[in-house]
Amino acid sequence: MKYVLLTRAKKNVGDFLILDRAKRLIKKYKGKDFIVLQSWKPLDNYLKIINDSDAVIICGGPGIQPNFYPNVYPLIKNLEDISVPIILFGIGWCGFPGDDVSLKLFRFTSTSLMALRKICDSYPIISCRDYLTAKVLVDNGFTKVLMTGCPSWYVLEYLDKPFKPPDKIEKVVFTVPQRVNYHGQAIGVMRLLKKMFPNAELICSFHRGWRSDKYTSRMEAERLSSLRRAALNLGFRVVNAAYDISKIEFYKDCDLHVGYRLHGHIYFLSYRKPSFLLSEDSRGIAFSKTLGLPSIQAWELSRLGEFYSKLIGNVKLPFTIADFAESMRRRLVKASYRAVNELKQLLQKELESGFEQFNDLEKVFRKHFEKVVRFLKSLP
Repeated sequence: MKYVLLTRAKKNVGDFLILDRAKRLIKKYKGKDFIVLQSWKPLDNYLKIINDSDAVIICGGPGIQPNFYPNVYPLIKNLEDISVPIILFGIGWCGFPGDDVSLKLFRFTSTSLMALRKICDSYPIISCRDYLTAKVLVDNGFTKVLMTGCPSWYVLEYLDKPFKPPDKIEKVVFTVPQRVNYHGQAIGVMRLLKKMFPNAELICSFHRGWRSDKYTSRMEAERLSSLRRAALNLGFRVVNAAYDISKIEFYKDCDLHVGYRLHGHIYFLSYRKPSFLLSEDSRGIAFSKTLGLPSIQAWELSRLGEFYSKLIGNVKLPFTIADFAESMRRRLVKASYRAVNELKQLLQKELESGFEQFNDLEKVFRKHFEKVVRFLKSLP
C-alpha cells in the first residue's frame, strides 16, 4: 500500500525541501511508497486514487490560516467522500505580522473548522512545526496537537552531529525577503555583510527566483530583478534557486547564512552551520522561539499601529471583525529601521563567542525528532 502526499511545492525551493525530507522520513519509518499531488488544486478527479491509499498526508507548509479550507487546501467538495485518514504532518501557522495580537485575533472560517474537525475525526493527532502553531490550534479547540517540528528540520545522517563553528567565514549566503517592503532593508543587510566579511565570497540566493512566470507576476519580477541588480552592484554572486533543491546543495559548502528565507535558515541549521534569520512574519518568529535561537524582527508597527494593537488586542472579536481588524493592522506594519544595526550587534557577539548560542542545536533537534518517529510509527 501507499500514501498520497499533498505538497505546496510550486516554485519556492523551501517547499521542495519540505517534500523531499518528508518523503525520506516516511520511507524510513513506514517503508511505504507515495503518490504526490499538488495541494493547491482540487482533488475530486483523484478520489479513487486517494481512497485506494492508506492515508492522505498533508506535508508541512504554512497551512494554518483562517481559510484553511477550501482556499489553502481545496481537497474535494464533499469531504465525506474521502474514506481514508487525512493526516497533518508538520503543519504551520502563517500570520502577519505574527505577534501576540495576531495570535489573539486568529479565527478559522466555519468551513475551515468543519474541514479540520473532519480531519481530526479521521486521525486525531495534528503534527505541527512549532509551539505558536500549537497554541493557535489549541486556542481554536484542537487539543490533540503534537509539536514534531517541520520535516525539513531533519537530515538523518546529521541527527547526532554536534554544532561545529567554522574556522573561517569564507562563503556567506544571503537569502532575499518574500515581501517587497523589506527590499530596502535587505540592501542594507547586504551592505553590512560586505563590510563585515570583506574577504568572503558573498552569494545572494533567490528561493523563488526573479523571473516572471505563472507563479510570479511581472510587477513582482521587476522588483526582484531590481534587488538582483543591487546585489550584483555590491559584488554578490546571484543564484536562482527556484523549483529544485539541487540548486541549494552548495549551501553545504558555505560557512554562514544570513537572510529572510526560513528554509534557507533551516537548511544551514540542519547541517549544523550558523545561520541568522530576519523574521518577516509568524513563520520566522515561531521557529526561533521554538528552538530558542537568536533572530531579528524585520518589521515594526507604526505609532498608529501600536495604538490600534492595544485597542483591539484584548477584545474577543467574532471572525469577520477579527479578520478585518488584522487586515487593517497589516497596513500599519513597516520595515524596522533598527533591524540592520541589531543584526550587526548579534553577528559581532556570536563571532566573538564562537557562535555559542548554537552549541545545543543537536540536542534540541534530537529531542523533537523522537516525537517525529513516534508520530510516524503511529500512522496507519
